[in-house]
Amino acid sequence: MQKNPRIQSFSERVQKARYQNKENLRRILCENQNTNYGETYGFANIRNQEDYQRNVPLTQYDTYKEMRENPKYFTCYEPRCILTTSGTTGMQKEFVLTEEALERYSSYIYEMPYTLFGGEDRIHLHMSIFRPATNGKTLLSSAYFMWLKEKKRFQSNMFVGGDELLFSETVGDIAYVKSWLAISEPEIFSIQAIFLYDILLLFGYLEENWKLLLADFKAGKCSVDLPKAVEEYLILHRPDTVRIRELEEIFEKKSDEPIAKRLWKNLRFISGIGGKMYEVQEKALKKYVGTIPIYYFAHASSECMMGVALKIDIPEYVLLPDNAYYEFMEENGKVVRLDEIKIGKQYELIITTFSGLYRYQTGDIIEVMGFYGEAPIYRVCGRKNNVLNIAGEKIGESEILAVMERWSRKVSCEVKDFAVGIDSSCIPERYLLFAEIEKQNQEQPDEINICKMENDLDSILEEVSPDYQDIRNLKMLKKPKIVLMKRGEIAELFQGDNRFAHRKPKIFLDAEHTKKLLLKRKI
Repeated sequence: MQKNPRIQSFSERVQKARYQNKENLRRILCENQNTNYGETYGFANIRNQEDYQRNVPLTQYDTYKEMRENPKYFTCYEPRCILTTSGTTGMQKEFVLTEEALERYSSYIYEMPYTLFGGEDRIHLHMSIFRPATNGKTLLSSAYFMWLKEKKRFQSNMFVGGDELLFSETVGDIAYVKSWLAISEPEIFSIQAIFLYDILLLFGYLEENWKLLLADFKAGKCSVDLPKAVEEYLILHRPDTVRIRELEEIFEKKSDEPIAKRLWKNLRFISGIGGKMYEVQEKALKKYVGTIPIYYFAHASSECMMGVALKIDIPEYVLLPDNAYYEFMEENGKVVRLDEIKIGKQYELIITTFSGLYRYQTGDIIEVMGFYGEAPIYRVCGRKNNVLNIAGEKIGESEILAVMERWSRKVSCEVKDFAVGIDSSCIPERYLLFAEIEKQNQEQPDEINICKMENDLDSILEEVSPDYQDIRNLKMLKKPKIVLMKRGEIAELFQGDNRFAHRKPKIFLDAEHTKKLLLKRKI
């Protein structure tokens, strides 16, 4: 790694992660003992980790529903903003982010890729737009990057679009704007996102709309509805005629070389959260980026920034020692300390944060792969209890991913995106697979044998899940239904209030989003 004082400090701190973890707990208890929550659970009398486990209960989100109206009930630290969860299945959650927590998040996560790849003086593209808080609410990514900018640790001029388009209250059609910026600049060194999914959406948009973009370049206009300032910026920064001719040749010419390498000769890496839960989408992304290295960025949620990636092309994270007090729940429900965890075992991560969460069950299941100093290196395996369940079959995320991998091979198609819901309009109920696919033999949609695809899906579900097979044999589940979607329709469903921030793929849909997709493609 290149030398960087802050990264060097991180490398030193992980060597004493166990001490730092205990120190985090000591400070949180001492400084919050006079809050209502601290008085309720006797923070002043807790002397060690064992006391803490005995006297303070495990919590989930329901404990903190009133946090926005009364943050001082939970924490003595100064609130900065309210964070809303970017996940859009089920109820959106809200959490307080304090100044103390934000200071502890530091700039490790932002600076790490430049430590690995260099390029701080090069040109980069970021797929997000970091909006100021609205009515005191924002996303963690926006709060974090606004803080970096405030602390002068973020160089906006490195990114195409600069301050004008990276920290904007409104942009309009983000896919159009980011695509314009991306292909206008031939010297892009990296493409960064909060989630790798956004980079997949960029390439999908370019594949469908490159002719529109090139026509607008030539005409010196924007053919989509944009705020005037944004439109003026794009037109002022459109590519010259040499680059436009180069782009025409790249898009029109068939080639085995991935499009990313042809569009940007000096592209060194792409960055974003990915890993096991996004395997299907990452496989689709590889078609566009080939062997360009992936940096898996971070493990973070609205509750806490928990891990930073230290390696290239490996979705593994090192636990950030300053950011919380960490505990680990085994499958049998036993909670163990940092010094008790074992390589190869899976745990649910439990956090006590500097934003007022105490023994909070994150629902994130991690597998310990090793240690960096005393801090665990881990992979995120999925979400606890995140399953589809109609009649007791309990199909989990990992099982659905295995099903999709086998199903795509069986039907000779590339899955661009997918989501699974439940159809409650029939008895018995059934699974609904919404899929954006591309046939490998280029068959037209009306030539696709949906019935055969559904039979194949049903058979693979039975092979992967014996419980599903039993329930099907008992006729308590109907054969699954496949609903083919147009490119990008699944992602569009989840734009909502977060459309200018970032998106991540959804595996399971709630009833509301299932209904909305069905309205697009009636059964």
